[in-house]
Amino acid sequence: MIVRTKPHVAFKCLIAFTLIFYAIQPVVLIIYDVGSRILNKTNQAAPKEELFAFITSSYYYPVSKSLGNNSLALILTINDEKKAESWMEMQWWNGVEQPKIMVLARNSTDAVLRTTDYQRVTPHMVCKMITVFATVQLLPNVKSISLVGENGIVEIPFNRPSAIPRDVVVCISPLFVNEQWQNFLFAVHIYKHFGAHMHLYLISAIDSFYDLMRVYEDMGYMTIQPWVSVKFPEIPSNVVDPNNTIEFRNQAASQSDCLLQFKESAKFVTFLDFDDVLIPKLAPTYAKEFAAIIGNNKHISYIHYHKENHDVMTVKNAEKFSFERMLQSLTYEHVRETGKMVAIPTNLNYTWIHFPPYMPRGMTKIITEKNVITHLKNIYWMDDILGVWNNRLPTFYNDDGQDIIKSKDVGLIESDLRRIMRTARVRRILEKLPRQRYYSDLVGQCYYEKFYYYHYSGRTSKITCPGPHMCEYPQLPNLKCVHVDATYPKITRMNPLTVNFATDARRKKIAPKYRQRNENGRVYGTIQCRSPSTASFRKTVVCMDDSTFVIVDYHRDEERISLDFDIHRMTEQWKVSNDDGFLFSGVTQLDTTFGLSGLYVTLMCTTVKIFKSKKSKKPRTIGISYLLHSKKTMECHKFHANHVNEYLQKQGFKNDRVVPGFITDGEKSFEEYYKV
Repeated sequence: MIVRTKPHVAFKCLIAFTLIFYAIQPVVLIIYDVGSRILNKTNQAAPKEELFAFITSSYYYPVSKSLGNNSLALILTINDEKKAESWMEMQWWNGVEQPKIMVLARNSTDAVLRTTDYQRVTPHMVCKMITVFATVQLLPNVKSISLVGENGIVEIPFNRPSAIPRDVVVCISPLFVNEQWQNFLFAVHIYKHFGAHMHLYLISAIDSFYDLMRVYEDMGYMTIQPWVSVKFPEIPSNVVDPNNTIEFRNQAASQSDCLLQFKESAKFVTFLDFDDVLIPKLAPTYAKEFAAIIGNNKHISYIHYHKENHDVMTVKNAEKFSFERMLQSLTYEHVRETGKMVAIPTNLNYTWIHFPPYMPRGMTKIITEKNVITHLKNIYWMDDILGVWNNRLPTFYNDDGQDIIKSKDVGLIESDLRRIMRTARVRRILEKLPRQRYYSDLVGQCYYEKFYYYHYSGRTSKITCPGPHMCEYPQLPNLKCVHVDATYPKITRMNPLTVNFATDARRKKIAPKYRQRNENGRVYGTIQCRSPSTASFRKTVVCMDDSTFVIVDYHRDEERISLDFDIHRMTEQWKVSNDDGFLFSGVTQLDTTFGLSGLYVTLMCTTVKIFKSKKSKKPRTIGISYLLHSKKTMECHKFHANHVNEYLQKQGFKNDRVVPGFITDGEKSFEEYYKV
């Protein structure tokens, strides 16, 4: 509980004098370059933009081995639009005076006013809202903490870090409209078995999935921390727009929060997603493996593990879920991606998503080649594939003849899973868990369009700040999400830094909406699948049999444009710069994971790299056609492919290269689309 006390008269004078002093005195800023040379620069012009900071973390440490006793640690999300040539220039404001953070602390008898700089965590300039870290030593037995500006003061909430001793904490990045309960069951049992505690950050999730996680929280396998949105109520979006300018759900801030929260109580802290699973190979537990890698070196800040991609199959029906069978379905793809880290919390204060941009002086890292993270890159939800599982060979680590996990451990994990699944509370939840992917593919498409398309094509200069908040999601019948909400106090605008925070974080059930937006914030397309029995839906059907419909219209918010007209108009523009074919130099994607009243919906779309019109030369993603079918068979896709081919041939391309683009999908049925 935060206790408010009134300062005595002398203390009021101290505050007034300090504010005047900092307002009129030139401040010497000490900057350290890469070679540790000290450059003294006197006070320069203040930054032009008004600075806003949202407090995501505020921890007070009565005792700390690394920060010092009675220390405050802050993680802030701040708008920072300065340009720089290097991370060091970004860190030290490129010759411009960095605003100071002024902290007022009070206990029952005394008060102290301290100032501190903050350190940049985000190592790039793609996003306008960045993560920063600050720390300062205060008084013993602090009762209240406030941030002070030149023209105001704001009391802020703070927490004590976790005091429960743990060997390893696995920090799961914030979940957003998440429904992948199979990944959760797979991961949480592995972490528990090998001696780790899962700490999960929640923005939103399908309500039945959330209920399942609560069971495991009540059993002590994990903890769930609400992850609130960064908001500045009453501040116009043209001044500060956190919704569209924060990287990946403010993931760097959440990971730094987790590091600070368990800084004094955990031996190791690692940062993973649900589709990242680390299985110890060198020792029977995580803690022993990490200790074996570090050895006697006391100057290690973190261990870096590479990440290797796997395909995996799992069931749609939760009552049939098996850890052992999901494990047996793993297929190694011989592809590595950017790895993740295991931090030694006493030697590190903050981190970005994959690694810290800067380590304390005298510290170093270890990049291990002795084990890897198993990345569940492609996850296929199946009705029932017992035959496939029974015919599979045992799973091996990296094709080198070594088991990923010992059979004894598999048996113990499976037994623990079965024990929990047999409880009455869990049985009721299993019946309600989703049997199709409602939102994960939409979130993935949002990420692809904002980030991965440019990242994998090498066009990094085109990347804008990535994150799922640029999309909203459809309201589906009888499906609700649990969403984190909070109370945001009225903002007091201050110089040089306006601060805000959230209190009373709570969880409520909502029905989300999906609207996809372009870079200017305007709606450019919405998928609205309706019941096939309605008259409005039947108007879009041009061909059908007992199990197959082909949809050639698609809906937009303000108008309904026929496929014939829309494709003809756009292909005429593409042919200006591309005579070889409709999808030449493009990427065509096929997805059959949309669900509609027990039917399947295949969406065929393309991202075209070469697009010339009077107004734009940017890549465009458009829907080519939809297929609604009740059976997930090759015949349905063959019928659809032939229909698309017949239509596109009418456009009159020179050499019949209608679909030479690269088609991606997890099913064998996509082969039919190569034939067109």
